Amino acid sequence: MNKAIFISLFFSISLIIVSCQPEEDVIETADVRDNIVDTWRLSENSKYSGETAYAIDIIKDPSTTNKIIISNFYNLGNDFEVLASVSGSLITISSQTISNTLISGTGNVKSGYQSIDWAYNADDGSHQVDSVTASSVRF
Repeated sequence: MNKAIFISLFFSISLIIVSCQPEEDVIETADVRDNIVDTWRLSENSKYSGETAYAIDIIKDPSTTNKIIISNFYNLGNDFEVLASVSGSLITISSQTISNTLISGTGNVKSGYQSIDWAYNADDGSHQVDSVTASSVRF
């Protein structure tokens, strides 16, 4: 048998064998929240507090399929949790009062799920709305 034909045949058979392997190693999840559940370092630029950085934790809300719970958002403390919905790469924080602070805004999950850009408002009851931009990265 010609050497070139043998090599070509060998690679063709190898390709067929590899392509027939089950995709056990590929983990696909329909729940996009799995990609953002983690502890994140949030760097915040606040109209009133200036630049600060702190940790937030994101977990799945066990009672629904599209919501997450964010603890320590707006640096309110780990005992305070913000509820948000997730749709694709968009995180929406509907208006809610946490620790006497009215919070609402959005997060945009960046490609590769390694960072989130945030824009939100917070009102501690003084009716002076704090406009905040922030970004978070995984710890």
